Amino acid sequence: MKRFVRVLGWVFLPFGVLALGLVLFFSYRNMRSQSQWVHRDATAILEIRSDQIIRELAGNALWNPRAYFGAARDTAANTDLQKLRPWNLGISLPANMYFFDVPAGSNGYFSIQTIDDLSRLQQVLSIIGWQIDLPSDNSYFWSANTTNKSLFIVGNEQQVVLAWNPKKSDEVVELMKQILDAQADLIEISTIIDQRPTAAKGDIIFWQPAKDDFWSMDLSAGKLGVVGLLDDSERRFSNKPLGAAFPDDNILSMRLHADIRPWLAKHKDLLQAQGLPWQEIEPYLGNYWELQWKNEAVIQSDTIITYDYDDNFEMVEKRELRNETVPYLNLAFMASPHLLSYLPEKLFYKFYKQQAGQLLLLSTDSQQAISSAQLAPQTDHFFLKYQQPDIWQAPIPLPSWLQKIQKGTFVGTHNTETVINLSGTVEFKDANLHPIKQLVDRL
Repeated sequence: MKRFVRVLGWVFLPFGVLALGLVLFFSYRNMRSQSQWVHRDATAILEIRSDQIIRELAGNALWNPRAYFGAARDTAANTDLQKLRPWNLGISLPANMYFFDVPAGSNGYFSIQTIDDLSRLQQVLSIIGWQIDLPSDNSYFWSANTTNKSLFIVGNEQQVVLAWNPKKSDEVVELMKQILDAQADLIEISTIIDQRPTAAKGDIIFWQPAKDDFWSMDLSAGKLGVVGLLDDSERRFSNKPLGAAFPDDNILSMRLHADIRPWLAKHKDLLQAQGLPWQEIEPYLGNYWELQWKNEAVIQSDTIITYDYDDNFEMVEKRELRNETVPYLNLAFMASPHLLSYLPEKLFYKFYKQQAGQLLLLSTDSQQAISSAQLAPQTDHFFLKYQQPDIWQAPIPLPSWLQKIQKGTFVGTHNTETVINLSGTVEFKDANLHPIKQLVDRL
């Protein structure tokens, strides 16, 4: 018996040593990742736990080897792209990546990383389709960006700054150069990591130093879970939430019982572009918002008037009736009737307008009934539900990445009197595969 135990011990010893080695290796990488630089005045941190995500993908590949390794490859595909691996990118991929904002007014997020092999990194960027701008004679900076300019890289020979750039403008490049030059404004993330909310856990976390607010996403086979806490000390959310009951067959249903005027004020340029002057409409807005997107198409007719000359060279009026197929959208929000006079006839689509009590109703369907806007008490302040119908009838092409998502639901409720608890789940069509695998396959 003792001999049998010794044999088992020698059999399992290598596995134990390997497991211990892996634990020590990942612990060391996690410790090293906390030496990354962030701006000392950063007000928000986006944390991506890359090692954790890679381990999840590796485990998912073991359970689904055919999906990862057994499928026939497209021979016309870019073989260089298929050969890319996390360890041959020319840059040190840390266990956790930290993106930070800066107090300079940009709404971008930046991450400083160390270069292992500059020529290899630039080669990889070229392979994945980035546009590279090499340094001129009087500069040691080089840069690269995606075609839509949502992602930028600016670097020298030792370091790069990676930026997520929602504004998609070239102005972010100068700011990234300043980040590389202004080392005195940078601190290690380890000096503020203890200010991350204790409840913030997941694969991707958005948090604010010394605050309880956070968003987190947790990835698993076929699912993406979202959890968050939102400070409501200014009481923007209603104490007695109301909302409409939605049909089950909507593509998208959303309701929000909160005062979002501070948020709209920050995006008044977008409203102005739609012909909505913020200073004039702001006094008439309420605190309830609702959107329904139905799986139907609506035919809208417009009369186009043009002028031309007849055979006698006299100007005559010509009328042409044009039909346009648009999505079936219903929008309802609390507002004063005075707002009707400020709404243009056509926003991004032509909306038919009605007033029903405190609610202003807009619909792309001219037959939409007022009776559909009845509000009832609800337990949630925010509700959003998306589901992909069996047969897509809406006159908008479904984006390729959205084709992999079956449904998603998000709710927001009061956790305490001044805190909103947010939670949600996104379910993918293949319940066995990791969400990243499913999304990457659609690119």
